Amino acid sequence: MSGEQSVDRTGFKDLKRIFPLLRELFDYAEKMGFDSSSFDDYGSEEQRDNPRAIEFPENFNSLVEGHPGKYFIVAYNNRQNPYYKEGTRHRIIRLSSVPKRSQTDERVREVDLIEVDPSFGNKTQIKVRESVNNKSFANINTATGEEVEQPHGQAEYMYELDPQGIKTIRETRINRLDEGLFPWKGEEKPVRWVRNLHVEKDEQDIPTMAYEDLYIIGRMSEGGSGERAQVKTFITGSPDNPKSVLVEIGVDSPLSAKVVYEHKQRNIKVILYEGTNAYENQLQIVQQDPAYATLFRKPVDIEELMKDIAFKARMLQEDWDKPQAVFTRQPAIEAANKELES
Repeated sequence: MSGEQSVDRTGFKDLKRIFPLLRELFDYAEKMGFDSSSFDDYGSEEQRDNPRAIEFPENFNSLVEGHPGKYFIVAYNNRQNPYYKEGTRHRIIRLSSVPKRSQTDERVREVDLIEVDPSFGNKTQIKVRESVNNKSFANINTATGEEVEQPHGQAEYMYELDPQGIKTIRETRINRLDEGLFPWKGEEKPVRWVRNLHVEKDEQDIPTMAYEDLYIIGRMSEGGSGERAQVKTFITGSPDNPKSVLVEIGVDSPLSAKVVYEHKQRNIKVILYEGTNAYENQLQIVQQDPAYATLFRKPVDIEELMKDIAFKARMLQEDWDKPQAVFTRQPAIEAANKELES
């Protein structure tokens, strides 16, 4: 479900130079004055520019050979000091296709090169993150009335690279935020539809997947209730043949959860959080997504649900960079899910 190859050989021409070359890059960043505050300079939404950003020297290009492009060095941090807890000591440098992410809505690529804690062995981690509409996303809570901000999308892949040249994908995180108009209680209100996918693989290459749909109605800044509903699905193994499945319906509540469905032999459980006043509204919102229709039928059809979740995850992987601001009287949730019915 990662959308990327699990294991491959890197394209580095001189593998023996990768690890020492990365250390040379870290030393260069320190020499140029980068420190932990450089991450704040790059990520801050208040600052208009990033005075720290410098062009990435060509002599280090082999470090990003698998992800070519023009980059800036935008941030660096050294956590190797014994002050930090063992297991968290590392060095990290961030490269970006732009000096400051929040100043553009164009597609941005970031590459984090990480020398991991020595206790994990001689490994390097490479995190590749691509995103769109970052400038609009930074201002998403400033829209008023019927304005709908540009939505946001992001995909992130974490690789491990060992001295033998094996590059293994360990983690995938994909996020997409769409915003549109939604008929709710006799009024049209802004609705934000957030989708999150997190896939992680252990040393045996067994995946665990978490997929979430979150629906937020109304804007708190305008005195709205900010009503919301969510469905989280956690799968160990593949959706086709899961080792375990946990589905949580509703926003987490301190109240005791209600088990809607359980199959102990297959390690499957569906839980409903009955949040006091919001309980009924949560179900009304979730029921408008046809992919979750089976959750409200007896008995729950887990095979159908897994098929729909796999479809949702695949579509998010393929279309994370195509978020939409929808102006329509048809519920954005229903419109986007017509594909499920075709």
